[in-house]
Amino acid sequence: MIPIDSPHLQILPKHATALERRQFLINISTSRVKNYPLRLTPNGLKSPVKLAKDSYYVTKLPLGTGKGLLSPYMVIDTGSDETWVQCEGCDHCFESKYKNFNYKLSPTFSRMGVDDPLCYLRLAYDGSCGLDIKYMDSQSTVGFVGRDVTYLQDTITGKRVPFNGFAFGCGLQNEGFDFSTNMRENIIVGIHGLGVGPRSFLSQFRNEIKGRFSYCLAAGSKLSNMYFGDEAQISGDATRDVKTIAMNNLNRYHVYLNGVSVDGVRISIDPSIFEFDPIGYTKGFIIDSGALHTVLARSAFNPIKDAVVKYFREKYGWEPNPQLHLETYDLCYSSYPYDVQKFPSMSFHFAGIGQQGEVDWVMDNNNLFKKVDEGFCMTILSIDDPGPCLLGAHQQINFNILFEVANGFLSFVPQMCHES
Repeated sequence: MIPIDSPHLQILPKHATALERRQFLINISTSRVKNYPLRLTPNGLKSPVKLAKDSYYVTKLPLGTGKGLLSPYMVIDTGSDETWVQCEGCDHCFESKYKNFNYKLSPTFSRMGVDDPLCYLRLAYDGSCGLDIKYMDSQSTVGFVGRDVTYLQDTITGKRVPFNGFAFGCGLQNEGFDFSTNMRENIIVGIHGLGVGPRSFLSQFRNEIKGRFSYCLAAGSKLSNMYFGDEAQISGDATRDVKTIAMNNLNRYHVYLNGVSVDGVRISIDPSIFEFDPIGYTKGFIIDSGALHTVLARSAFNPIKDAVVKYFREKYGWEPNPQLHLETYDLCYSSYPYDVQKFPSMSFHFAGIGQQGEVDWVMDNNNLFKKVDEGFCMTILSIDDPGPCLLGAHQQINFNILFEVANGFLSFVPQMCHES
């Protein structure tokens, strides 16, 4: 170990004064500060969020290194654990205007062996750990699991912070993924699973993310951010209270819905339809950013629909138009409220912390209704009993939502998300 100002190195002139020698050392220190490569500890991490062509909310999740580096748009999905991307070599591929992930060009990519601890189902595919995911709406992907570098953004500099050894799926046989009405304009290349399973993003980087993330879904084409770790924070003000509800994260993010009110009137719904089913997961109420709209079992949906129909009939004499967009929505009207005319409010009544008391999540007309041609439709859908029921992305717009997975809490506050 030789001091940099040592005469043996002959960096400084032999006859340098003490002042010149001291200034030389000072200059080294200050230049180090200016050129130091910033890499935050994982307290300030984020990724961008946007709506893809009025369909799914997506983020960019860079994968790989070198010529294999790709920054694909992926659906933000709190309703599933697995992250996967469509890979080069797929034989059942959905159309996208962006490239598939070419893992062969990334020098840091490796296939996962069947004996790897994260290959927990012990499925095999072409000698590697297999991927086989089926979603409720007849979508599925089959392929293999690999590991590579992924990245989040430094909240201060915007630079990429690498996370090595991220396990994710390479989808090679992908069925039923209609991410856009015009798939030639589709920008989505995969799904970013933010659930709680052993191979989820949160579980793999639990030390950095600490079981905390938040997002704020902006309306239209506006951009917002998703935050991880200590940076995941929300706050209110004199007119906006932060509310916290109980959340069961045993398998999905189940929240305890006690009931629903329309225009201030509580609807008569059998509460058992929202009860958590810890075995088959066929019942309950799950917060799911990967679903476009809230979906309710018919025994819960029909009384709510009847209350909305009654509201518009008694207020304005309007009747539903059964011919308008019913291939997509269950309730549509040909008229549209203007001036003093108003939509009904709707409140979802959730159990508070420790399942004690009730906390109201109040939706406005932008969360509940969508303008269609000269009319509008209610953006809550129905499925056969028993469910499960889902709180979809459209009903989460302009709410800042914090998932405290480690503590079993979910907090929310109204916010104009494009300003966050």
